[in-house]
Amino acid sequence: MPQPEFEKIDTPEVLLKENNALLKEIYKSTEKTRRYILVGKVMNFIYLSLILVPLVWGYIVFAPHLNILLATYKDLLVF
Repeated sequence: MPQPEFEKIDTPEVLLKENNALLKEIYKSTEKTRRYILVGKVMNFIYLSLILVPLVWGYIVFAPHLNILLATYKDLLVF
């Protein structure tokens, strides 16, 4: 009669080999997760740059023109 799974006694070498195989699978899964998180961080940086760079550029380019227009508008309000 075969022994149930929980009653089997394996040698330490067999247990170490099974443990090593499981650890390799866990390592592969962990590496995939780490890569996925890294790509997510890079994409977040790119998305943030796509929003902030045009805003900063627009402020730098159009600020002097806006000041001139506002000064003209203030002069018109005085009269």
